[in-house]
Amino acid sequence: MNESPQCLAVMYHYVRDADANADGGDGIVALHPVDFAGQLDRLCADLEPVDWQLLDAWYHGRANLPERSFLLTFDDGLIDHADVVAPILERRGLRGVFLVSTESIVERRPAPAHQLHALLSALGADQLRETLLARLADVSNDRWHLTQADRSRVDSIYHYESPVRAEIKYLIHYKLSSDLRDDVLGLLCAAHLGPATLLASRWYLTIDQLRDLQSAGHTIGGHGHRHEPYARLTPIQQQHDAIRSIGLLTEHLGAGSRPFSYPFGSIGDSAVHACQEAGFTAAFTTVPAWIDAQSDRFRMGRVDTIAVDNFLETHELCPR
Repeated sequence: MNESPQCLAVMYHYVRDADANADGGDGIVALHPVDFAGQLDRLCADLEPVDWQLLDAWYHGRANLPERSFLLTFDDGLIDHADVVAPILERRGLRGVFLVSTESIVERRPAPAHQLHALLSALGADQLRETLLARLADVSNDRWHLTQADRSRVDSIYHYESPVRAEIKYLIHYKLSSDLRDDVLGLLCAAHLGPATLLASRWYLTIDQLRDLQSAGHTIGGHGHRHEPYARLTPIQQQHDAIRSIGLLTEHLGAGSRPFSYPFGSIGDSAVHACQEAGFTAAFTTVPAWIDAQSDRFRMGRVDTIAVDNFLETHELCPR
């Protein structure tokens, strides 16, 4: 394994023309296909593209990496990745890593995060906050408010969001119990979006589409089974989730070296252990950092698409 290379793993989610999409609106923060293609061209001009097979082989000492390279990763198993991303990659001869939440793909159950995005799109942030708090008052005796400590954490986690959107996301993803969250989101989605299966059919890749991506040379990895922040799960629950994730991927797509990305970037020693024990061969975080010879294979850094240009400008490469 050569010692000096640096690889930039870039993280994507929605890649779509949100204005032209039926699910577009306030809830979808999407990268426009034209902007996506432009970023790929800039990356190719400055760095050399690599796929997961080469990076994995390099980690195991079986191959060398280019001195300066990039890897494309796509979280959540969104329909965008087949309809929009794959054709753009194909035209450039690029291959990506598609990291999917198996419950959404196999069981066609929308993840809470995507239910929230869809509700934000349908109602807007202000109306959703009012509707959400009213529904919580109907189903729970607890009073839902944010403490000063909560607000500090909201500002840290959702520094890029408006105050209302940040409050809603924190409440859903970190404050409510998973059972109460699921109940309330289910009620709101049924009232404003229709059947969950309809949302899933518009939102997610199918198993056949995953097989097509894999046959085209892309890598399919895990992003949890339920798309839960692992910080919310006990170590045993983390293990069960990771095992369920890789088990379904293997059942439907066959065996292979499959990486993982921690949902919400939620990582700790027990999450790392769960991924290792389940059989994933590496894992991505959301920590912006180069992947190099010193990187922990189960704590690999990634840079969000919106931060790539700034990262390349401000983070020096290793001396040649």
